[in-house]
Amino acid sequence: MIPLLLGILLALAPGPTPSTPGIDPAQEAVTSPVEKARSLLPEGFSEHQTRHWVILSDARWDTIEHVGRHLEATLHQFSRVCRLLGATRPMPTERMLCIVFSEAEAFRDFASAGDGLEIEPEHIGGYFSPSAEWILFYEPRGLPGLESARRELDEDEASPPDDEEQAREHERRINEHRDALDDLETGLRTSLAVHEATHQLAWITEFTDHRGGWNLWLHEGFATCFETHDTSRAFGPTHESPFRRDQFVKAMNESTLLPLEELLVIRDFDGIDPERLNVIYAQSYAVVRWLWRFRRTQLNGYIRSLRENPDYVFPRDQLKAFEDAFGPIDRLERRWLRDEEDAWWDRG
Repeated sequence: MIPLLLGILLALAPGPTPSTPGIDPAQEAVTSPVEKARSLLPEGFSEHQTRHWVILSDARWDTIEHVGRHLEATLHQFSRVCRLLGATRPMPTERMLCIVFSEAEAFRDFASAGDGLEIEPEHIGGYFSPSAEWILFYEPRGLPGLESARRELDEDEASPPDDEEQAREHERRINEHRDALDDLETGLRTSLAVHEATHQLAWITEFTDHRGGWNLWLHEGFATCFETHDTSRAFGPTHESPFRRDQFVKAMNESTLLPLEELLVIRDFDGIDPERLNVIYAQSYAVVRWLWRFRRTQLNGYIRSLRENPDYVFPRDQLKAFEDAFGPIDRLERRWLRDEEDAWWDRG
């Protein structure tokens, strides 16, 4: 039987938010993101609308309905988090664009044509484009790990034991694994939609600094803090993401965390291998969630300063901006790691 490997989850980590995507200038005559996307998409993509999003997709109707519901839940929780942080932002008045692909190859081709990105779908499940202001991802069903798991289940099902009682037990276990794979696929789709919608909302509402003050840790720290497999309950930095927490604890126990001063200045994904990227995502998650819990007033001041302080010049003043808000980095790092080692998040 096939174990549900953590590697399946790792492989479809939500992807990078490119800082300067390369849109072909010849395409700029098409001003609407929906029109631009339609000009690049193959046939078979239909348009669907929720209150705040337009969804272009060639996926099944149940997938589209599922994505739309979780996009709207993300907007609700994002707005709530802004209020709790004391950084209320006006929510978008026009519908945003989400593109959902049923096939990884079409996702890869669109990323190349629409955003000038050469990506590997087995490592990147989706992303947000600041220049086009759209989010896109592909159905997790096409993830190599899930496809391989289903093929192995098919092979096991085709060779049942001769004994009748053992055959019934064999069938029961096959069905259990199929149900578990279906649940995993649904959870991954939810997490992808929420993660990328968080990037999109943060940018469009200008919660994110458009001058370049947000480095990778802040972009991905907030997005991973919103990740959830169940949007029927409250989610965001007030609540744990068990997957990211497990990743972080593993990295902390294996002493693979980056020095905080190093993490704070990473601006993009160039030269970072996927395994290292998992640590960066998890560490960014842990830092943002700890700041939210213990330094929320300073965190709000820091985010506001990145948007409003004219004296900062990024990336030159990145560490200065952080220390102006939180004090010396080394002192904060010692306190943060001490709290993490004491499992502050598990105290009830």
